Amino acid sequence: MIPAQAELRGLGFRELAAKLAAARLTDPPRGEPADPNAYYYDWYLAIRWFTEKFVETCCELTDAEWPRYSALADELFRAAAEFSGIERWKLYFDQFRLSAALLMRVPPRPDVPVLDPDRLLKDYLSVLSISPEEAARRKARRRELRKAEEQQLWETSWLMSQIKFVEHLFSESPELDEYRKWRQLWPEPPR
Repeated sequence: MIPAQAELRGLGFRELAAKLAAARLTDPPRGEPADPNAYYYDWYLAIRWFTEKFVETCCELTDAEWPRYSALADELFRAAAEFSGIERWKLYFDQFRLSAALLMRVPPRPDVPVLDPDRLLKDYLSVLSISPEEAARRKARRRELRKAEEQQLWETSWLMSQIKFVEHLFSESPELDEYRKWRQLWPEPPR
């Protein structure tokens, strides 16, 4: 259950992470939230503050802290996808932005999921709901698309906007070959 925003406001990264870790995020809420809007914003702000403070603090973290905070990030995003009501593509965007921002500040570490550029690439490709070939067809007939089709097309580009900053860290792989197809389709993703 996500703590209320009043409990998290103003905390430093380690204190915030300790509060979130103790909250048992993956436990389903007990009943319906009294105020669904407040519940949504509790999740929204917890994710926002956690990701911002993680990036701010990343250069100070010890080797022993990285696996714990990486696992907490995964747990936070997984629980938010299940319980928060935040749209999945927005959660993916925040998750990709977190990894990319960290990778721009500290060296990659394949043993720490949030610092593994190849995992980031695989995660990006796994959440796309259409192939690069289908996206190219839709892009060519953009004006004729239904809203849902246009949304899927837009999401592929928008999510790429975060990972393009660390694409130089990706290892040669079949996933990188697929990513290159997306990059040809979207040479300059939105900023």
